[in-house]
Amino acid sequence: MVEVDDSKVTGSTEERSIGVQMTLGLMESRFWAIAAQPNDTDCSSVEGICPLRCDSIDIDCYVIDNNGFVLISKQRNDAGRFFGEVDGSVMTTLIRMGMFKRVSLFDYQAMCKINLHSVSSARPLLSPFYGLASTLKWFLSNFLLFLLEFNICGLWHTEHFAE
Repeated sequence: MVEVDDSKVTGSTEERSIGVQMTLGLMESRFWAIAAQPNDTDCSSVEGICPLRCDSIDIDCYVIDNNGFVLISKQRNDAGRFFGEVDGSVMTTLIRMGMFKRVSLFDYQAMCKINLHSVSSARPLLSPFYGLASTLKWFLSNFLLFLLEFNICGLWHTEHFAE
């Protein structure tokens, strides 16, 4: 326990802070002790299960931090998980009630830039149309080179021939 003497505080603003450090086991044992209601609880005005006890099979009890992560649960493997993954319908209701707000996070380090341009020579082999277009282009270029090399255009002009 920390005690502060208020008579020695000077100035217009007072700032104080206190922290408690405890193990998770101690925190769990305190929570389960507090959450257990005695069996002699008057439940005449309550509908449903009474007394409400966290060790009941019908009730799931959780301690959730301010970011929505489970600290304490009956199932030990739920601890550390996001509460929306454990029970999404309850988390959605808590968001609608204003207890939490939806925050979208993006891990930009894990995102890879998609390269749309491929430099692989295997890309044209994926479709037969690429092969057909390449063959047609090859025939056309060879035909034009043949025309230029043998000067087929000169066959139309007979005045250049020797008699």
